[in-house]
Amino acid sequence: MSFLRSNSGLSNLAIFRSVDVVIFTEGGENKAISDESEETSYRAPTLDKVFWENILTSCKFRYSFALYSIGSKHNLNYIAQRIESEVVNNVIVAMDTDTDDLDNRKLSSPLILYTYGYSWENDVFDEEVIVDYMRNRVANTAEKDNLTRRIRDIYESNLGLFSDLLSYFYVEQKTQPEYEPIPNIERFITEKSKIPLLNKGSVEGFLKDRRSKLTKNSNSGEQIDKQLLFRYVHGKWVQGITYKILIYLSVEHFGISTTLPKDYFSRDFLERYSRISKPKNFDYYYSMIQKANKCLDLQKKEAYNLV
Repeated sequence: MSFLRSNSGLSNLAIFRSVDVVIFTEGGENKAISDESEETSYRAPTLDKVFWENILTSCKFRYSFALYSIGSKHNLNYIAQRIESEVVNNVIVAMDTDTDDLDNRKLSSPLILYTYGYSWENDVFDEEVIVDYMRNRVANTAEKDNLTRRIRDIYESNLGLFSDLLSYFYVEQKTQPEYEPIPNIERFITEKSKIPLLNKGSVEGFLKDRRSKLTKNSNSGEQIDKQLLFRYVHGKWVQGITYKILIYLSVEHFGISTTLPKDYFSRDFLERYSRISKPKNFDYYYSMIQKANKCLDLQKKEAYNLV
């Protein structure tokens, strides 16, 4: 019988792994949880695990843990619902928020952890991280400041079209549960300019086509506060535009053409993020982890009293 199928199996998995708690994340092979699912099939290393391990460590999570990546958020919600119903112990779920904040769909339990923004990429592939990354590659203060201005100008130039895309997809996901997959951001980046800019014609043409497929009663003109833009825009888009900016600046300022694959690039930025003593949105994550600590304290105390 699968450890993940039954409440007792889930609750006892921590004992099986000789840890205090088991933490489930996204990532890894995306397959349905079944009675045939082997516990060892979820132990493979993933970027989601790296991110959450960094958060747990930097925010002083007090309990020993084992991380499992079990694929899609659908699989995680399957377990999270049992955590919310308090029918399992010694289990935590850590997952992307996606649009759950905007739709008020978050499940409620101190042992269900959510990213601050759409996904962990929104924290890691941040404008400030790429500024820090590029400034550390030059010694001259004037050149550092020039790089900083160039990066901020590129982000600012893309802000309006990013806002249009985000506003549309937010409406689509609220009104069309079976919405089409979100395309790669590279689809919208112009090839006519060396600077990685979103192409206005590509964005507007795409949105016109997709809006025609929305139900007539949907508010396709709804807008999102731009202050929330990079928090809730699709994380893969933030990753994609950051990757393009890095390649462009490497050529422009250093004459280096990088062809590093995105996975390598992602791991590099995750490691950089983990070395920051107080990462972006630290207060949000620290508060969340401390609530999880207190909940586990109570859970362990109640279990001890039953013995």
